[in-house]
Amino acid sequence: NCYQVQCTTGVRVTDTNYLQSIVLPGGSSSNLIYNDLYLIVCLRMLLLLSGDVELNPGPMIDDWPSSLLFAKYLEPLVDWKPFALCLPGGITQLDVNIIETKGSSYLRMEALHKRWLQVNPTASWRDVINALRQCKENELARTIEDKVTDPTAGRSTNDDMEASTSSTNPRPIT
Repeated sequence: NCYQVQCTTGVRVTDTNYLQSIVLPGGSSSNLIYNDLYLIVCLRMLLLLSGDVELNPGPMIDDWPSSLLFAKYLEPLVDWKPFALCLPGGITQLDVNIIETKGSSYLRMEALHKRWLQVNPTASWRDVINALRQCKENELARTIEDKVTDPTAGRSTNDDMEASTSSTNPRPIT
């Protein structure tokens, strides 16, 4: 049998000893490390050339919003109370009153985020955008939608890190 392996560089390997060293245990191993390394490089090149690979795509519209990005993206929101009541899942006026006692606007958004995820565990950025539109905050809704539908729009390195490392569970408001 004759086997042929081709890499993106156009180099062809037709050596049956090479194939035996990869496929069959106990095959020739004279160039095993070099051949394995070469194969790994070729496979990585093919994967990268496929265009389907993003190192860190960032938040997407149906993703669960992280606390940091939720507070950061909603920072421009002046009147947050109507927005909170428009969020799907059941934020109540009592919740709003409790959240209102938090010190800064960032802490209020963080508390709102935690409470919202408690009452709506399937929350997504799409819900945030729809609630903003319902409250006639169309410009902010459009800005956030751009950020979560186009991973390169208006994001910094900190956004990348937060999007990839946030996996905290919501805690009750105290």
